[in-house]
Amino acid sequence: MIKIKNDLINSVNAGDLSADEVNIGAHLTYVQSRYCGIASTICDDHGPNKNVTEAGSLESLPLIELVNFLKSDVLLKASLGMAALNSVIDPPKTYEAGNAFQLIKSKSDGKNLGIIGHFHFVDKFTDSAKKCWVFEKLPRGNDLPAHKISEYLPECDVVVITGQTIINNTLAEILSYSQRAFKIMLGPSVPLSPVLFDYGIDVVAGVKILKCAQVNRFIRQGANFRQLPGLELVMMGKDKI
Repeated sequence: MIKIKNDLINSVNAGDLSADEVNIGAHLTYVQSRYCGIASTICDDHGPNKNVTEAGSLESLPLIELVNFLKSDVLLKASLGMAALNSVIDPPKTYEAGNAFQLIKSKSDGKNLGIIGHFHFVDKFTDSAKKCWVFEKLPRGNDLPAHKISEYLPECDVVVITGQTIINNTLAEILSYSQRAFKIMLGPSVPLSPVLFDYGIDVVAGVKILKCAQVNRFIRQGANFRQLPGLELVMMGKDKI
């Protein structure tokens, strides 16, 4: 997993930048530097030293130091690192605007679909997919516990992966069990980086932030991703989508 993170970090040029603003909200984390980037805020289970010891001075640190937080075993710091990375990735030259829902539906129609993370749309695939398995660390309803991925993912034709798997160090394991599947990485944390194609991701579906100040204000006031205005959903494909 550390190799994926290192490759993402090495793909950006932070130069001598520092962050103009850092905001760790209840659901999302925001960093503004060359651009503005967001990521899901993931907190560790309660335990010693599971905090951001640099809190209060984050804007004074070199941006590359914040980006390297992505490799921290403190998930809150890794969330910050993901947002910092997203704030310095150059916007893709070619992409498609739109929600990945229709792409997932067309790719999984009549096939086995695995979804890593309980997205709000999961119930919409139960009729069209041959099988639809949802894996969650904290299962609800018909979700399967995360440890079941080794049993079911190899049977999947299509796998949808939350961007949080980069932050929480589970992506490498997921990829190892879904080598034959068409893989879509989805969510606000997802870096719009071709580096992910090198690891077998076929489509990255993230966000392009259009109004930084507006997005930051909503995050600061506790908004979740579905409440955010001022952004565009975009997709990049290894091949033509």
